[in-house]
Amino acid sequence: MAKRAFNWKFALLLLLILVGLALSAWGVHQWRRQHIAKQGLKRGLAAFNEQHWDDAAKYLAQYVARYKNDVPNLFMYAEAQMN
Repeated sequence: MAKRAFNWKFALLLLLILVGLALSAWGVHQWRRQHIAKQGLKRGLAAFNEQHWDDAAKYLAQYVARYKNDVPNLFMYAEAQMN
């Protein structure tokens, strides 16, 4: 019975494809998180200015969860939570 050889070219190609897919998925995930946060800030500021406190707190929470060191918007989030 003949012994089969391991196909190294196929294995390397498959590995490169899997790594490429994983990096693409990670990149899309990061972009999506950033997009949701920016949309949350935009909607949260609009709701805050119109004094819709529940909506402002909900949308600003999306932004603050991603950008924890943005102090002015963190204070706006806290104010919306208290009202």
